[in-house]
Amino acid sequence: MKPSTRQAKTITLPFTSPEDYIAMIPDTEKFREELLSIFEKHPELFPPDFEGRFHFVGTIESKKLGITQRKIRLLANNETYQVRPSFIMPYMTGLTEDFERALYLRSWGVPFHALTYCFGGYDMFWYRAFTSLGRNNVVGTTIKSEESLPEHLTGDEKHVKYFGVKGYIATTAGNGAMLGASFQYGASEDDLIEGYGVFAKELSLLAPEFTPKTVNTDGWGATQKAFAALFPGITIILCFLHSWISIRDRCKKAKALLNSIGDRVWDAYRAKTKRLFSQRIRRLREWAEKELSEGIVKEKVLKLCSKRAEFSKAYDFEGARRTSNEVDRMMDFQKRQIKSMRGLCGFEDSTDRFFRAVCLLWNFRPHASDSEDEAPRSVFEKINGFQYHENWLQNLLCAASLKGERPLHKKR
Repeated sequence: MKPSTRQAKTITLPFTSPEDYIAMIPDTEKFREELLSIFEKHPELFPPDFEGRFHFVGTIESKKLGITQRKIRLLANNETYQVRPSFIMPYMTGLTEDFERALYLRSWGVPFHALTYCFGGYDMFWYRAFTSLGRNNVVGTTIKSEESLPEHLTGDEKHVKYFGVKGYIATTAGNGAMLGASFQYGASEDDLIEGYGVFAKELSLLAPEFTPKTVNTDGWGATQKAFAALFPGITIILCFLHSWISIRDRCKKAKALLNSIGDRVWDAYRAKTKRLFSQRIRRLREWAEKELSEGIVKEKVLKLCSKRAEFSKAYDFEGARRTSNEVDRMMDFQKRQIKSMRGLCGFEDSTDRFFRAVCLLWNFRPHASDSEDEAPRSVFEKINGFQYHENWLQNLLCAASLKGERPLHKKR
């Protein structure tokens, strides 16, 4: 998707309540105090040149909603911005409370026609409401400080059909968040540089000097070359799980043999140190050469052992991913979204926005809690340690203030 050249001009803020917001609209002094109070808590939601110095220059009124929004002009650069409360959807299409339950159900792939049946409206109304979320910078909307930037990534391509033609969704994950998803027709090095380059561009916009330390990928050479080209100096770590799967798929019917190999393979994987891992891989090779019959299974086991150097790189970086399981779970989430629409059939730009919206849905929807006493938390809250609003969609809209394109700040 070609990035928009229009500058983000909307500041989205978590006002206390709709009633309080409506009451302070006529009172410019009270409205100013509220803006300064929010700025003190969350400066990242405001333009870099805000500095608390501005004046009011007009209003925008929605006859449909009966709500007025104020416009401000910064004294530092004379730029004008619209101030929108998070309880209003973008473009004043409605109140957030009328959208959040329906869009939350998209987490389980509830079709848009089912949302129409349950909540009214029409199918394309809900589709557009959902895909409009994808207009925001995914990385900037999700990551709110330099301390939260992901040092260790996982990347893979989701295979899809687009009007019957095979395509790929270049998907990037880090810190448990889905940080990028871009549709490409091919999976060559150039295609994937373009696909993963969307994530790289968004990341550089927020933190120009930051480079991830590692990325875990499967064995597809184009994926590895793409990340190496986009992030010079990054360490490529090969996914251990993919090598095991290639063994497992060749001996599913031979349960005893599968268990015998599996015990040794995963015993090596659980090694606490790089040295111990290397020792166990050597023992696995010796056992395979002695005990396994010639054939495809033995070939795959020995192939796993030959990749010891690529696997063991993870021990050099604390927190590095040893498998691509993180991004695999997210691609399963993408699969449910695609299945609910019976495949992809929109324009390329809207398809890209759809998958970017899927990223933000994954990052902001409340996930099931680990215990009965713990409230559901979103990936956003786990990464940043806070939330702007207890309502997940209002939290997302606040995080997407200025389309999530403001450079990151350090925690104060």
